[in-house]
Amino acid sequence: MEKLLNQILDQMQKLTDTVTSFDSGQKKLVAQVSQLENGQQELVAKFNKLDGGQNALVSQVHKIEVGQKELTTRIDPIEHDIKEIKGLTSRIETKQHVILDHTVRLSEYHTELKIEMEDIKEHLLFNTHKITENERVMFKLRKQ
Repeated sequence: MEKLLNQILDQMQKLTDTVTSFDSGQKKLVAQVSQLENGQQELVAKFNKLDGGQNALVSQVHKIEVGQKELTTRIDPIEHDIKEIKGLTSRIETKQHVILDHTVRLSEYHTELKIEMEDIKEHLLFNTHKITENERVMFKLRKQ
């Protein structure tokens, strides 16, 4: 019986050692779980910080998109105005060429008129001279 009691005691000692070992392991597991929870909390905090940063970036991207739409809205009328200006410039250039052609023709006409006027002036001077000369001759003839 004593042997049996010793065996039971040994078994109980082994069970106590095992329970102590389990208890020690459990404490280690609890410590590790606590570390994991702390790590998880840190990760959650970092994730929240990243999420906040992402939200800020999304907000900035949205502002940029709104600004881009405003610029596009402003650029459309400017592009329309530029097309109108190009059309007007083209018409002005065409009119300018017409005016230049007219100016050239008028200059040529003016030069021709000047030459003809000079010629007429010379004819008039000649005729005046002849008339005067003829009148002198007539005067002399009458006088005689």
